[in-house]
Amino acid sequence: MVGIRALFAHNVVMFSLPNHRSDAIEHIVTGVVLLALVGIQAVRDRGLRAVFA
Repeated sequence: MVGIRALFAHNVVMFSLPNHRSDAIEHIVTGVVLLALVGIQAVRDRGLRAVFA
């Protein structure tokens, strides 16, 4: 929905980093945080099957 709205909007604000290295670091950190959240949820639910079901 956001992508469709951005196509028709006059002012679109994007989060872009001019340096490729900092962009890569941001993506790696985001991935690690998301994997940590999945791990925490798996521990709380007592298994990955409950997390992904």
